[in-house]
Amino acid sequence: MAETEPPENATLLDMLTSKSDDPKLLSTPQASSYLTYLTSLPLPSLLAEPQALTEETDALTTQLTALCTSEYPTFLSLHATTSALATSLGSFSSSLDSLLAAIPALEAETQRFAGSTQRIQAARRRAALVLEQHDKLLDVLEIPQLIDTCVRHGYYAEAMDLAAHTAALRARLPGARVVGDIAAEAEQAIRLMATQLLVLLRAPAKLPALFRAAGFLRRVGMFAEAELALAFLTGREACLAGVLAGIRPQRADHARYVRRYVDIFREGVYDVVMQYTAIFLDRAASPGGGGGGEGREQEPEQEQEQVAGLYETLRHFLQTYVHSRVMQLSHVLDTAIPQIDDPSVLTSLLTQLTYCATSFARVGLDFRSILERPFTEAVLLNAVRAFESAAREFMAQMDRNAAKSVSRWFVTPALLASLLQTKTAVPDLDPSSPVHIAPAIISSYPLLATYMNSILTALNSLRLLAPVSLYSQLCRALEMSLVKVGRGLCQRIKTIKGDVKKGTEEIQAFEAAGLVYLKCLVPFATRALSEGVFGVKESRKNGSELQDILSKLVSFVETQDVLQDQISGGTA
Repeated sequence: MAETEPPENATLLDMLTSKSDDPKLLSTPQASSYLTYLTSLPLPSLLAEPQALTEETDALTTQLTALCTSEYPTFLSLHATTSALATSLGSFSSSLDSLLAAIPALEAETQRFAGSTQRIQAARRRAALVLEQHDKLLDVLEIPQLIDTCVRHGYYAEAMDLAAHTAALRARLPGARVVGDIAAEAEQAIRLMATQLLVLLRAPAKLPALFRAAGFLRRVGMFAEAELALAFLTGREACLAGVLAGIRPQRADHARYVRRYVDIFREGVYDVVMQYTAIFLDRAASPGGGGGGEGREQEPEQEQEQVAGLYETLRHFLQTYVHSRVMQLSHVLDTAIPQIDDPSVLTSLLTQLTYCATSFARVGLDFRSILERPFTEAVLLNAVRAFESAAREFMAQMDRNAAKSVSRWFVTPALLASLLQTKTAVPDLDPSSPVHIAPAIISSYPLLATYMNSILTALNSLRLLAPVSLYSQLCRALEMSLVKVGRGLCQRIKTIKGDVKKGTEEIQAFEAAGLVYLKCLVPFATRALSEGVFGVKESRKNGSELQDILSKLVSFVETQDVLQDQISGGTA
């Protein structure tokens, strides 16, 4: 086949490439650079270029021979290394093929291992997250302990803030078990705080501390307002009852017990009323606080009714508590006042109780109406006891001295001598005479004078405290005492007149004593009670029993004709 002529416009490189056995050698950058160099040479230099190349080839061959001669160990080592590398590469290729064949099994095993360790990895991730958030978690975990510490040391506001923070965490993270447990412990600590606050309501405390405790109990939200009010009254009642239980009634000194009881009652109950009013009633009655006010016009009608109902309920609680306390005071007075027989002490106690009731009247809690009964009963009991004691002592003296001479115990010797010489006239009681000074003639009869002094002592005691409602009963009690004395005189006169052994001396002494009793002692005693104690100047008719005794006594004295007209009128 004829060779193909190169085109006219072909370059030197194309021409050489077409005639070369290995065209790739001419496509290298060095070949291209050298051809460019050749084309830039002039003709002489170009003609000399083969010779230069031959010379340079010879020089390079010489240098290569010298190099091989001098560096043959290096070439031998290089050859051994190259052989070893070829062997190693072959072994590496085989190992690589084995590795590639084992990779699918390794991948499957790795996936199985990853599946089996997935829980462990999740736990490690959680542990790492916990470790990363350790400080924050520690703060959250310490909240229940902090609340408990705050509660035990009285830092209730801080405890409530921590509890609110815990509740917010639970609302934000409802599925977190740890947060739920912490919230439960916080609620337990808050319940402990509520218990501690309820105990505070039972302790001796002033208004600021109680106001603060009630406010915290409201924030806790465990009680409705009415329930909280009941808990407050129950706690204050327990506190007051504990103080009152500390004073024991003494048999020998009931007055001291009543005084201390009234002082504690006045201070304790008044404090409870004022504290309850400030904490509950004022709050319920204030605008926006559950009671009336300007803001109530803007509230729905149903809410207004609820607020009004709550206010009435709170007022009813207070009224019930005060009524219960007043009834307990009434029971104490009914029990202790009758045991007191000193009129001045009774007057002092009544004054103290009146002042107490007056102070309570300022807040609408006047209890003066309950004071009348125990004091009137005590006054009546003491007066009746004194009248009866005087009459009983009179009769006992007559019985003890019956065998003795009348001059030694019943009548003064001077008066007895006068009675033996002539009959001594007994003047009628002067209506204008002082009601507090007994007729002088009574002093001539020691037994009658002793009886009269006992009656006057009882009447003087009545002047300190004389209930008008007892006027009739006291008059009746005095008449019963006079009746007993008159009956004793009648019996004595009848006895000595029927005894022939009795002399004129004794008969005249007792007849004269009967006249003194009729004309002086009875009128003076009744007038001293009516006018001297109660200021009643109108004469009062004697009772039927006294009238009978006076009539019988007249029949035993020698002057019955003179006295009959006076006695028949029934006045003393």
